[in-house]
Amino acid sequence: ATLSELISKSTNTQTTVKIRDLRSNDRCILNLKKSFEQYYPDGYLITKRGEKRPPSKNQDHVIDVVEIGKMIVAWFAQRPNRSYSETDIFNLYFDSMFKSKPYSPRQLYSLKQLLNAIDDYWRNNKNVNTDKDLNSGRSIFRFHHLYSISRLLTEFNKIPFGRVPDPEVTFDLLAKNNLLNPIDELSFNVIYHAMNTYRKQGLDNLDNGDTSITRSYNVVNWLKNKYSVECIDKALLDILTAAESFGNRDVINNYRIQLSMPNAFESRLLIGNDRFLADG
Repeated sequence: ATLSELISKSTNTQTTVKIRDLRSNDRCILNLKKSFEQYYPDGYLITKRGEKRPPSKNQDHVIDVVEIGKMIVAWFAQRPNRSYSETDIFNLYFDSMFKSKPYSPRQLYSLKQLLNAIDDYWRNNKNVNTDKDLNSGRSIFRFHHLYSISRLLTEFNKIPFGRVPDPEVTFDLLAKNNLLNPIDELSFNVIYHAMNTYRKQGLDNLDNGDTSITRSYNVVNWLKNKYSVECIDKALLDILTAAESFGNRDVINNYRIQLSMPNAFESRLLIGNDRFLADG
């Protein structure tokens, strides 16, 4: 059977074969693993289920290919609402993601460090511990948080929508200027504001006697829909406008100066024929 036939079978049956396992020996994944581990001799790229980090490898330089796929969808494709789907990453989007575009070891490392900083922020955020919706969608929210950071860099540099900052340059500037935590906080406020807008709509509909949306109110479902991305984009502009209008203009201007990287942007990655523009 061909690889595509095996993938089709694993998608439509109860077979224990996982698509990621079938893809682990794909030449593009093997090349990605080779380049990463050559650049980081103490690094390791996990490609198979159940694979463990060798004791000799540095945890800071260990990345799982599943997480790589999710980060690519959130950052380069700008569609965090599709990051949750491992099946789509290794099937529908695979060729567009891994065969049409190279990723440097430093880019992958930088994305992982940005995600690690997000995870640290969430562990220390009291809102996360008290908000059931944040907790219920935590594993998906982190990729919306990553997306929010990329969008902030786009806005700070006044780059047209549809272009994406280089994660390596982004991480280096954030680290150099000690801005990882401030930007994590600002980008978290963006997604929190976006979520609250969605929740308020559900309550408003209930107050108006319209239960059609309220019945389907579910933050996890919202995160998986492109509407969550639209809410984040609007929340980001609202928060930056408010910050500049109510006494924080200097703070925002300093971010623009310290995070200036106008030549480090590229076009958004189109994956799976960019189907999620239509299917959410």
